[in-house]
Amino acid sequence: MSATERKSERKSLGSDNEGGESYRLYGHEGPYKNCMGVFHEHFRETQGNSLLRSVYRHEFLPVYLYFHIKDSTWALSNVIGSSKCWMYTPDTAAKPHLIISPWKYIDPATKSWSTETGLKCEPTILEDGSQSRRESLRVQMRAMQSVIVAMKKENALLKEKVRAKWGDDNEMDALRKRRQVLKDEVSRLVMRISELKKTKKQCTNLKRRKEMLEAQSRQILQDLTQKEKDIKTLGLLDQQHATHNKANGAGLDIDPPPAQLAPLPDVEEADDDDDMPSGVAPPLAPYEV
Repeated sequence: MSATERKSERKSLGSDNEGGESYRLYGHEGPYKNCMGVFHEHFRETQGNSLLRSVYRHEFLPVYLYFHIKDSTWALSNVIGSSKCWMYTPDTAAKPHLIISPWKYIDPATKSWSTETGLKCEPTILEDGSQSRRESLRVQMRAMQSVIVAMKKENALLKEKVRAKWGDDNEMDALRKRRQVLKDEVSRLVMRISELKKTKKQCTNLKRRKEMLEAQSRQILQDLTQKEKDIKTLGLLDQQHATHNKANGAGLDIDPPPAQLAPLPDVEEADDDDDMPSGVAPPLAPYEV
């Protein structure tokens, strides 16, 4: 249905947009990013005593944001009411900033439609006076109220679906109690896991301490083994000294222990083979059997 076929009346707001609403479109980085910007209310359309959705015009470009009644879509195009548009969203919101459905735009090269999830619309405050500011605040308040109403309806629908699926309130109370029990059990498990982590850390520290003590024990054992060897050596030396002392006491001529050997006397060379130096014993005679 074109714009001229509607049985409605349009009230133009003029070029100064006095008393009209303004919105800002942003977030699209595709082929129509130049169409983003501020849109002012171009005219209001009424049918009887009912106010229909308004048409909004770009502040600089001949680009319009309007609601297509036949297709039940908000559209962006250069022709008001045209079903051939650049972008659209299948949403029946009363105002542009209440649109929650994703937008679609047509690719000029491939002529195919793509989804645009980044496009947003928000009320904007005009720069030409406080009346527009109050209007913008009223628009935001109505938007918040509409969102609250929609959330309440959605909550009621969800409750009905839950009741239809899970039964009456008694069963719901039982499920809530069961859920609380499970949450408490999860909390206990989390605490237990934390305690186990602490215990694991303590075990790791004890293992390291054990390794250190084992290394010290091995070193101490090596030192004790060396000291035992030294003690045995000293014991042998003491025995040799004791044996030497006993032999001297009995008048036996034995070699002194290695630690107390007397120095050798000086040896003088003899004039001939018959003379022997003093202090040297003559050679023994051959032993005859």
